[in-house]
Amino acid sequence: HVVLWSGLLYKVVLPMCISPVVGFVLAFGLLKGFKAVLRRRLLQHYEPLFGKLQIGSAGLVALAHGLNDAQKSMGV
Repeated sequence: HVVLWSGLLYKVVLPMCISPVVGFVLAFGLLKGFKAVLRRRLLQHYEPLFGKLQIGSAGLVALAHGLNDAQKSMGV
């Protein structure tokens, strides 16, 4: 009686299956756009910049994972 089964498919299952596909398509399009813009310029000129940006984005992903750990313990 606690679980509302009526909204399970449309509010949980479909978004869980569709969101990775939508994220992949958007990221793929964004990266293709970056590549098209950078192809016109010197790609080797921007390569060191992207290496530094990749380190920064990896740090932000690690930070986001660490911030979510506190919420797990509060839920328990």
